[in-house]
Amino acid sequence: TYVADHVNVATTLTNLGDGFRVLGDYNRALELLERALAIQERAYGADNPITSNIFCIRISKLLLICR
Repeated sequence: TYVADHVNVATTLTNLGDGFRVLGDYNRALELLERALAIQERAYGADNPITSNIFCIRISKLLLICR
């Protein structure tokens, strides 16, 4: 069992966000991805490539779909 802000929880939130994106629930997807991003930023820092690369790609895809 992990605490709510563990990096493994961020991975799960990211996967759930991707699933909601595929289902067309973009608001829920964005909400989950933002929660995951906040956890990653606390764990690794906002400027860390792990944080910025993964989430830039996912959020960019989501924003393109939402337009």
